[in-house]
Amino acid sequence: MACIDFKEVLADSPSFRFKLEQEEESIESLEQKLDKILKYATSSCDSGRTFIVNQSAFATSLWELQKHFPDDKDALTKIIHCLQEMNKFHNILLEQCSKTVLKNISNFIKKDIREVKDYKQIFMKVSENFDGALNKNSQVNKSRPQEIVEAENYVCSTKSQFQHSALDYVNYITLLQRKKRPEILSTLLSYVSACSTYFHQGSDLCQDYDTYLFKELDEEVNSMRADYAVLEKEMQKRHNYVNGYSKEEKNKDGDDSKGAVKQMEGYLFKRTSNAFKTWNRRWFYMKDNKLYYRKRSGEELPTVMEDDLKLCAVRPLFDADRRFCFEVISPTKNHILQADTETHYQDWIQALQSAIGNAIQNNSRYSQHMCASTSSISSSSSATTPSSSKTKEKRINWKQMLLIPGNMRCADCGNNDPKWASINLGITLCIACSGVHRSLGVHYSKVRSLTLDVWEPEILRVMTELGNEVVNKIYEATYDEILSDIERATENCDDEVRKKWIYAKYVDRKFVLPLTEQKTELLPPNLLPSPSKWSVKKNRRRTSRRSTHNNNNDTKITTKEHDNSEDEKEINEGILMLGDKLLDTSMPVACNLFSNSDQESTSGEEDVLDEEDIDKLNPNYVLYKASIAHNLPVMCQAMSLGADKNWINPEIFERTPLHQAVIVGSLMTCEFLIMNGANINCVDRRNYTPLHLSIEMGNTALAYLLLKHKAKYDIQTVDGKLPIDFAVQTANADVVTLLRLHQLNDEIGGTEDSEPGGDSTYNDVMRDFSHLANNLRLRSNKRDGGGSSSSSSITNNMDNISME
Repeated sequence: MACIDFKEVLADSPSFRFKLEQEEESIESLEQKLDKILKYATSSCDSGRTFIVNQSAFATSLWELQKHFPDDKDALTKIIHCLQEMNKFHNILLEQCSKTVLKNISNFIKKDIREVKDYKQIFMKVSENFDGALNKNSQVNKSRPQEIVEAENYVCSTKSQFQHSALDYVNYITLLQRKKRPEILSTLLSYVSACSTYFHQGSDLCQDYDTYLFKELDEEVNSMRADYAVLEKEMQKRHNYVNGYSKEEKNKDGDDSKGAVKQMEGYLFKRTSNAFKTWNRRWFYMKDNKLYYRKRSGEELPTVMEDDLKLCAVRPLFDADRRFCFEVISPTKNHILQADTETHYQDWIQALQSAIGNAIQNNSRYSQHMCASTSSISSSSSATTPSSSKTKEKRINWKQMLLIPGNMRCADCGNNDPKWASINLGITLCIACSGVHRSLGVHYSKVRSLTLDVWEPEILRVMTELGNEVVNKIYEATYDEILSDIERATENCDDEVRKKWIYAKYVDRKFVLPLTEQKTELLPPNLLPSPSKWSVKKNRRRTSRRSTHNNNNDTKITTKEHDNSEDEKEINEGILMLGDKLLDTSMPVACNLFSNSDQESTSGEEDVLDEEDIDKLNPNYVLYKASIAHNLPVMCQAMSLGADKNWINPEIFERTPLHQAVIVGSLMTCEFLIMNGANINCVDRRNYTPLHLSIEMGNTALAYLLLKHKAKYDIQTVDGKLPIDFAVQTANADVVTLLRLHQLNDEIGGTEDSEPGGDSTYNDVMRDFSHLANNLRLRSNKRDGGGSSSSSSITNNMDNISME
């Protein structure tokens, strides 16, 4: 535009119009190319963000590999950190691209180019008006002087307007053409500078890791490959040992025959005692005067065939249809076993006879040398992980779990992405902390996935009643970050720090407030002297209840909206109310997974249990009282103080906390106790088990829960009654069917020797019971006949099992 003479602009010459068209075409082309740049830059940023998301997920997934690299965790950690840092740099580059290229070019198109186009419309309109004025002036008749004057005046005014607008339009175009180069070049220069910074950061990062990752670790990898090559050659030669194995066994047998007791382990066929008399192959071994067997796979703990070998005898079985059979005879049962060969047959008989004789001679001191080192017996053989339960309920929206106070972050390190939970502790965990919890053992922590596992309703109730906020008030009560020698775990802390913190918190329980200190710490400061009574409040969550705060002592007192009497306030302030500061029971349930805890008990409407003398304040009795109050936070507090889950109260029929949980009819309390190691077959003074009590009370849901956890149904009370006798006496058709179904399944297909999963019809019936037992209508103290229809359908399924 600089070469156009202004006189030509004012004259509106063809040369001016030609140049104008060229510039307009240039601007149109510029806009199209800039739009194309914007399109690809936007696509590049979007794909880059997708890449970052996938790369971040890739780096995160590498953390799960750590359990497979126990000796190389540091190497894997550094590789993951390197990838994550690169990802951060890439993200910064994309942000710069968005701030420079996308923002600046978009503004240039929308503001500068659009401004020129808008003024073009004005120029074209004025130009058309000027052309119209000229045409009109040329058509005026010379005999009409007045019209001539008017036409000339109109031409003069429109001409002036046209000339001004033409000059303005040329100015806009000129300025745009001059601005495009610095604007676009500066934008691209900023982006290239960001790219340069990105590559420099990556280069510096690689230099930081150069010594370890690209030199030391590379040398280690090469050494590992060399070791692998040597191992591969050795493994190829292992087939040569097959021929020599039998000779070694014979030599070993000869050596063992010189000793007092021959060690023995190996596979035998075992004939089941059910009606079908099937044979199953099991791995047998002896240890500590006991005979064990287990499946080849799918079974963590062995089964005790005989608990005391000195009471047994062994003899060959010559009248059997199979070869190499022998019989182990005990006072209660005979076991028929079969060896694979004649040699093994003789060896097993000799080994068992030697073991029995040695046990009798040494008064059961048949000890630790009779078992292979690969076999170990856990003292908690009756414990089962939640995931092994055969009754599976619907999946949950795991995000509802995070609505429970404190659950949005990991209970141990504060990570804001908890996808795991410890169901017996009632807390949510991140993936790193969940790995440490698994290493504690199931007697400390039972870990489940929030997103992958299926959750039973009673476990969900336990989780709802606890949560990270409550549990951390218990297990971190005395932790002082300044004074303590234990460093608190954080989201990005080292594995060793995380492990020490979790072990100190849950295994050593270093930060739990002792009961002796709770007598003063949990009381308002103005209560002097110390109270002589203590009690536990029922943990009722009611949306219609509110919390009143006393400003003098900071003690929370939960009252009904229509009943805020001074008498109740005085009772709460006059005794030590355990758990008052653990949970605000007036708040609504954090998530609507299940009903409130008012429906978790069939006991009376009183909110506070009877007071006890302060000299009875000990963890065992606190757990016992909290079980009656179905107050899980206080139960958790008592367990953290070392309470015995199987403590017997000599004053009340020698009952345990589990007995009392059944009596008050609380599913979640029973589940909490069982998950934390309570003996499900404990008996009181009358030899009543929890199963006896649940059936006597007509509580189908509790009976189902106990049977699901393998409660024994053949234990007799002092007066000789079995659980089924109570079910028949109370005319509870559901429980009668349930008990007979379990017994029938044990007899014909539900033994330890049955196929995995058991009888399919039995499993279908149990799923029906799972659905029915969790319906609150089944949890009533009086029978209204509502179970007859369900019982009939379930009984029909029992007939199917019998027919099979």
